[in-house]
This record gives sequence, structure tokens and C-alpha cells, in this order.
Amino acid sequence: MYKNDQEFLQKRYDPVHNRTIDYKHDAWERIMAVLSGISKILTSVKLLDVGCYDGYIASLMREKMGDSCRLYGVDAANNSLTLARKQGMIVKVCDVTKGLPYTTNFF
Repeated sequence: MYKNDQEFLQKRYDPVHNRTIDYKHDAWERIMAVLSGISKILTSVKLLDVGCYDGYIASLMREKMGDSCRLYGVDAANNSLTLARKQGMIVKVCDVTKGLPYTTNFF
């Protein structure tokens, strides 16, 4: 089928947008576009970042969504959560293989 990843990426073509797909770049742009659209519809948004580490990625998402976005994060490494708290996240230590520390329908 494809000899390597490079050939796969070169041959992936999006007929709707009439261009070759750049997954690494396009995925982030699409995520940001969706988040921006959600923030225009909802007055309050809760965003959960599983494996949040220092909260950097979630903070970028909040920039796109605005102040109505409340950030929550879980990570197995307690020491990284201090950094996430500095990003304004509500964080918990969690082993996600055992479930999330939130009630059903919290998000």
C-alpha cells in the first residue's frame, strides 16, 4: 500500500478542500476551529484535559474559547499538577485506567 509514513502523507488527498492533507498541522487547526465554534454557542464550557501535565495545551484551548471555559485536568504525576494549577486549571491526581474522579455527566 504505502512504503513509509512520508509516502502516506504525500498521497493523502482531501478532495473537498482540493489539497493534500497535512495531519500534524491540520488537526490542530480543526480542533481550534471546533472549540471556537463551541464557545460561540455555549455560555459556559467545561474542558477536561486527560494527561494534562503542565496544562499548556489546555490553556491554548481556553485562549481560543474565552473566559467562559473552565479547565479541568487529570494526570498521574502529582508534581506536574502544580504547573497546571498555575495555568488556572482545576486538577486532580488520577490513574485513568481506574476511571475518572468525576461524577457521570459532569462534563
